[in-house]
Amino acid sequence: MKKKEKIDLSKYENGEHLSLKQMNIGLWLALNRRRLLRVFIIFLIIVAASTFTYSSYSYVMYFLYGRQADRDLAATITANLFDTQAYREATAPQVMDAKILKSFGVSGNFDFLIELKNPNSNYYGTFEYCLENTQGENLACGSSFVLPESKKFLILPAQNVSQANNLEFQTINIFWQRLNARKVPNWSAYLQERLNFEITNIEYQSPDYSARTPLHSLSFNIENKTAYNLKRLPLNIILSNNSVITGVNLYNLDTFLSFENRKVQLSWPAGGERANKVEIIPDVNILDESIYLPYRS
Repeated sequence: MKKKEKIDLSKYENGEHLSLKQMNIGLWLALNRRRLLRVFIIFLIIVAASTFTYSSYSYVMYFLYGRQADRDLAATITANLFDTQAYREATAPQVMDAKILKSFGVSGNFDFLIELKNPNSNYYGTFEYCLENTQGENLACGSSFVLPESKKFLILPAQNVSQANNLEFQTINIFWQRLNARKVPNWSAYLQERLNFEITNIEYQSPDYSARTPLHSLSFNIENKTAYNLKRLPLNIILSNNSVITGVNLYNLDTFLSFENRKVQLSWPAGGERANKVEIIPDVNILDESIYLPYRS
């Protein structure tokens, strides 16, 4: 009888690259498959029972106490609701003050000087306007703007109306818009940055009324000290004699580039008014992006 030889597993060669450890794990799983399945089923039953118990408890507690708590909360919220109507009324923009300050007869027409005051620090307005007679007829209409917390002059030159008395300035369709805090965090700094125009060397010559055609003559230098190129810079020209406004005019600077210094010379017909002082006021809506020329390198 042949002696049974002992098998040396260390000499085993696995063609599928399975180690003995992996084979032992597979054998253990095969032998304990039913036991593992039973443990997994018991775990699922425990989870399901726990979930059902918690859900039942939550429902019972809500039924007993939660519904009343919800009613109390709703009553509290209703009692403390923010009064949005009162807030809107408190924060609504105040009415702009507008009135005809002066009128000047020149060459058969009339120049009108309108004074506008915007008392709102956080709102700017754009609007349409008309000069209206006592019969309610619109004689001269246009559009303009007011910047936040500002006072400005609106000049209506050479209006062909029969008389300047008993006319009223009416604002129509005024549109108030709140300043965007992201774009304009500091209005004073924003205003200084975009309305920084230096006017120097003002020379004014009053009309010679002995001449056939008396003219006002004015020359000055204006420098754009902002970082912005403007399509047009409107200028209001206010004439005064001993602090009394006696005449007005308008002038536009087209394509006024950043840091450009321009010499301006102009003259216009006189209507009998006299002046010993000239004020030149830029009148541009710096909040309107369409006034700026696109940057070019």
